[in-house]
Amino acid sequence: MGLKPGEELPAKYSGSDQLINDFILKNVKVVVNGKVAKLKYKESYSAPPAIWTEMELEGIQAADIKTMEIYNDIMVSLYRDQTNIINVAIKNTKKNFSLGKNDRSAKLVF
Repeated sequence: MGLKPGEELPAKYSGSDQLINDFILKNVKVVVNGKVAKLKYKESYSAPPAIWTEMELEGIQAADIKTMEIYNDIMVSLYRDQTNIINVAIKNTKKNFSLGKNDRSAKLVF
C-alpha cells in the first residue's frame, strides 16, 4: 500500500480495517475443494512488529471442506526473511504453519 507511519489514509478508505482488508484480498488466495473461496474480513489487531488479521470463508460450511489451499504473497517480495503465520480452525481442528518467500502456499486435507 505504500503508506508511511503517520501518513493520512487515502480518501477512498474510511479506516485502517478497509485498507487491511483490501491488502489481504490482493495478496492471499484460498481454494477450497478446487474452487476459489471468498474471504470475509472479521477483525485485525496490532502486536508489534506484527498485525494479526482474522478472516473467514464466506458461503462455505465447515462440514463441506475436504481440501484447502492457501496462497500467500504478503510482503514476501519486499523482505527476504518475511514469515507469515497462518492459523486455520475448521471442524474442531486447528492447523498452524508459516509461509514465506520460498514456500508461499500450503495444502490442507481434512
